[in-house]
Amino acid sequence: ELPPGATVAHDSTHASGLGFRLVVARFADRPLRSVTVPVSVFEVANGTPTTVDVTARAGLDSPGFVTFGPYLDLRPGRYRATLAFHSDAPGGSVVGAFDVSGPGGVVASTSLLSSRVGAGTATLTFDVEPEPEPSPGGWEFRTQWNGIGDIEVGAVTLLAEP
Repeated sequence: ELPPGATVAHDSTHASGLGFRLVVARFADRPLRSVTVPVSVFEVANGTPTTVDVTARAGLDSPGFVTFGPYLDLRPGRYRATLAFHSDAPGGSVVGAFDVSGPGGVVASTSLLSSRVGAGTATLTFDVEPEPEPSPGGWEFRTQWNGIGDIEVGAVTLLAEP
């Protein structure tokens, strides 16, 4: 039995009766379920990039955007984006913002709060509406920093919600 959305593109049995059958199945495009976008894929507007994060330092770097991009084409549906970050600012301090921007502008935004222990995360839920004509530009995930404490911006995990 084929999985849902799959169709048979070709089905034949050996003409001389050798006892085998060839079935070629065409599988439906599977929508994105979950992907982690490493920080190395993002554009860096501010701070120092490494292989695992981008670090902006108080007194050295200017407050503002740290990372943005990568301009993904997303299918219609509901998504959850989670940013990994760390700040050495006092626990509970607002150190910046994380937002999702699409062809029509910002669709979701949240503050980045410094954690009392270890790394923090910021999570946004957003909808991608069907469009008659796909808009150029795609979807981007942006981080902004207000200059309070140092900040390390990491990967974004994108999950398509059922």
